[in-house]
Amino acid sequence: IPQYGSGTLYFTSAGVSLWFPSAGPAASSGLTLIAKTTLTAATQHNLTNVFSASYDHYLIRFTNFSVTGGSVDMRYGTSGTPDTGSNYSNNGIYNDSAQVSTASNQFNASFNRLVGNSSANMGTFLEISSPFLTQKTTYTVSNSSLGASDIIGNLIRGTVNTATSYTDLVLFGSGNISGVISIYGLANS
Repeated sequence: IPQYGSGTLYFTSAGVSLWFPSAGPAASSGLTLIAKTTLTAATQHNLTNVFSASYDHYLIRFTNFSVTGGSVDMRYGTSGTPDTGSNYSNNGIYNDSAQVSTASNQFNASFNRLVGNSSANMGTFLEISSPFLTQKTTYTVSNSSLGASDIIGNLIRGTVNTATSYTDLVLFGSGNISGVISIYGLANS
């Protein structure tokens, strides 16, 4: 019997009974796994139909995430077509053991920054708000990794300055991107 569960104990004879649990509220979770995909070493990954009217906010977790030879950027898209317009803006703080912190700003670009430098085995969390709603889409990403000679960490926030309904997420970079991506929808209530 679950904690605080209820039901009826029906005795069929002395010492013999049957338990009939009461129907209770269905268990619900704040996060629902929408997709989980292994990204094989490639410079671009198109994740189509991951945003819908079911959720306003998404949490995306990357595990064993790595990029060789550069940064990882992202665009949103609709029905397999990426939005390549100059309407993305972001700012962030990038730091490593050689440098305490550096601010970086990017306005009216054709992409949002996800990871600022080459790294392996990153722990990365991306939160995206309102991608499917017809309003500006915002995001926050944090990641950290232990490189060959230093510890790297990034905190980046940004927006798409258009009121567009997106269904897709496109990851691309100047080097090969690999790892596992899990996309969760956050319950609206």
